[in-house]
Amino acid sequence: MPGQLSTGAIYVFLAPPTGNTYAGGGTPQVGTPQFFGTCESMPQDQRQPEYEMLMNDASGSKVPLDLAWEGESAQISLVVTRPNQQLVELLQTKGFPGAVAANTAASTAGSWSFNDVGSLMSLEGLAWTCWLAYGFGAALGNKLAYTGANGFLRPGRRYVQCALWAPQSDETGSKPMKQHFMLYAWPYVDFKNQRVVLYDYNMSAITQNMIT
Repeated sequence: MPGQLSTGAIYVFLAPPTGNTYAGGGTPQVGTPQFFGTCESMPQDQRQPEYEMLMNDASGSKVPLDLAWEGESAQISLVVTRPNQQLVELLQTKGFPGAVAANTAASTAGSWSFNDVGSLMSLEGLAWTCWLAYGFGAALGNKLAYTGANGFLRPGRRYVQCALWAPQSDETGSKPMKQHFMLYAWPYVDFKNQRVVLYDYNMSAITQNMIT
């Protein structure tokens, strides 16, 4: 039967890149999640399906005869007013953050190595993982009105691989600081199991005591 739902506050967790080379199959290499923070209101979690239009004279010059499904991507917009600044610094580092710079000079925010330009984010283990954990979901508050026998609330959503997108901006000055991050999530291709994964509901790595 229809019913009301509320997610509660959204707690954002990020796992920095692992630097593990993509093996082309099986479970993606995901780093250890760290609590990133909470947002000014809520994250904007937008998923974008993609279709290729099959044009044909029989359906007219403006309307497709059919649509070819081409996958899905997502954009996660975070206006953060209480972020983990150590993660912010890593997130602003394109290419290889120092923790995974095994084969090149460590990059820093605003500076990168010659070897970083042209890096393939998934292949070279440079993608981030993002968890949007629902405060009332089973992984955190486990509020029974939403997660019990008659509840249908998911624990949250995990985007397997993300990269920092645009815009990336800081609101500075004498007022409270805001930082805006846009993450682009694209599907992980599991050739071994012939699956493509954009997101799942795996919150097994998230616990209440990780929130600080």
